[in-house]
Amino acid sequence: MLGRLIHAGAPRTDRQVMYTARFSPKGIAKLDIGDSPTKGPADAPVTIVEWADYECPHCALIGILLELMVERFPNQIRVVYKFYALPSHTHALDAAFAARAAQKQGKFWEMSGLMFQNQEKLEKADLLRYAQKVGLDREKFVADFDDAKTKEFVLADMKVADDLGLDGTPMLYVNGRKLPLEKLNPLLLEFEAWLKLDIELAGKVPAEATPKYHDMLKELTPPEPAPAASGSASAGPSASSKAPSASADPGSSAQPKK
Repeated sequence: MLGRLIHAGAPRTDRQVMYTARFSPKGIAKLDIGDSPTKGPADAPVTIVEWADYECPHCALIGILLELMVERFPNQIRVVYKFYALPSHTHALDAAFAARAAQKQGKFWEMSGLMFQNQEKLEKADLLRYAQKVGLDREKFVADFDDAKTKEFVLADMKVADDLGLDGTPMLYVNGRKLPLEKLNPLLLEFEAWLKLDIELAGKVPAEATPKYHDMLKELTPPEPAPAASGSASAGPSASSKAPSASADPGSSAQPKK
């Protein structure tokens, strides 16, 4: 890891931050999974806990990155979702309540995915429409949405994040270590390397990537620009905005808390 940072020209201070975050025995948080939504086996060697906001564009991108990693290391990654709503996002809290209500009917990931895909359409009427689309019972959804226990659950997630010092979303912890997203460059390759090492440190052999992983990479990677014909100008295709690429600059990968 340090060799890659040196080769990339990372300042000494950045190398120190990364080394401490990655290997120091201090600062490993004990996070309670509780009744949070999860994806992946409970005994996976790597557990990723994510705090995200449904109006945060960077959270939508990181969500795609996490889907990639689940396919990159099949049955070795567990993703845990925790709710957060930035004060500057007027619909994020209602969206969190809607996701929690959907979880009560076993449809959290379907509902969550729809809301991340439609971040500019999160009015209550939109949430009801998404609930219907994923097959939720409308009356139960509305009741759970308005339930005081739903609000308590979401706010409890937010309090834990605040106690941990959240200063922006998304915030990720990998096996109790806070992931310095802004220092992972290139993001995809360094994140993959981080997870691979944790799997190895757990005494496991990293699994082979699934065919779906390779298909997802193809969809997210822009094609190489065709060579320009002699005497003509050619503009290559713009980079995909669907997810952070292997060479993406992660410096803007977090939505600051306001």
